Amino acid sequence: MAISSALVCAALASALLAQPPAQTFVLKGPGVQAREDGLAAVAGGRYAEAVPLLERAIRSPPTRTAGERQAAATAENALGGAFKALGRHNEALAAFRRALALLDGSGALLDEATVESNLGAVLADTGRPKEAEARYSRALRTLDAAVHADDDDDEAAAAEEGDELTIAHARARADVLNNMADLRHGAGRLEEAHALHARALALRQRALGARHGDLASSLNNVAVLLLDLRRHDEAVKLLRRAAKISKTAAGAKHPQHATALANLGGALTQLGRHSDARSYLQRAVAINTAALGDAHESTRGASFSPRVFDDTLAAKHIEATLERLSRVTITVPADVRLTDFVLAAANVEQQSSQVAVSFVRSSEGLRLVAYGSQRALQSIVQAIRLHSKEGISITWQLAAAGRGA
Repeated sequence: MAISSALVCAALASALLAQPPAQTFVLKGPGVQAREDGLAAVAGGRYAEAVPLLERAIRSPPTRTAGERQAAATAENALGGAFKALGRHNEALAAFRRALALLDGSGALLDEATVESNLGAVLADTGRPKEAEARYSRALRTLDAAVHADDDDDEAAAAEEGDELTIAHARARADVLNNMADLRHGAGRLEEAHALHARALALRQRALGARHGDLASSLNNVAVLLLDLRRHDEAVKLLRRAAKISKTAAGAKHPQHATALANLGGALTQLGRHSDARSYLQRAVAINTAALGDAHESTRGASFSPRVFDDTLAAKHIEATLERLSRVTITVPADVRLTDFVLAAANVEQQSSQVAVSFVRSSEGLRLVAYGSQRALQSIVQAIRLHSKEGISITWQLAAAGRGA
């Protein structure tokens, strides 16, 4: 079973600002080393380690000059990326908004666009697709203003020529297109999602080359989409390439590499190659456990795969979760993700309501094991769709629907 695309792209290729501040300057104060160490930790996928360092760096940063404000925004943006990776979404939203406030009026349009896109990604993760789309659109408009171009063609051509600033713009645009594709993927608009992912992939390949970690993220995203389209053999080829690139670019212990391995394991599962799939999934679990902890959704998502591990245990896990939910009323506002219920109902690494809809539909193994009927599956899909629009109370009736009652 494939891991969802939203967290594939959430390897946080865009966690850091695309470019360092334009001016050359020297920060003064005790937070300088903490900032540099925190940025390095985020880049290395050590998000839990990065948080206290970056929090120390932003506590009282110098913000007198434009360069100092831009440096402080870089730290806030990286902190937001770390919080996002750790599933601490409210804190991520706050950090990204602080970064935007620091950049307001600075003229650093590339950085503004990057933060807007990152903020949109968190809004998407928390079931707020309209707000996310608005942020992505604003990011694209900001990039257009920054490069004085009306389309991607000039930007892509300049990227091929190797202009450093234009490469940064192409990379930032690819990140936004990638995030927009995720929204459409989660909404079941697969052809639109595929077109956007293809544009992002082309930009990244032109701008960054064939061995960059961002390219691995794009390959992952296209592959997961192909799995939803039941083009499994094509997906496996892309995922093998993504795993190889991510290991070289990010390192064998980086969560980005774990994402590639988990997706490859999911693809092999769908092809019935359970022994091969188990090996990749177990490696992904080991990496994510070390980097993110065993309670993180990435770890749980890779470790819970009913066709690979045990259908009976999977059914019991889902039954137990739904049974627990049947005893209480859980109020879920529009800005809070369904957690255990979506994990149980969708077996989805990224517990976003939009992604859950797509993932439940493609999850034949879970439908047969846990639901037993198409009608029960549709009840789950409708409930998640309703949640994504307005927020609902999930009562015992919803839990009963999940059990096929």
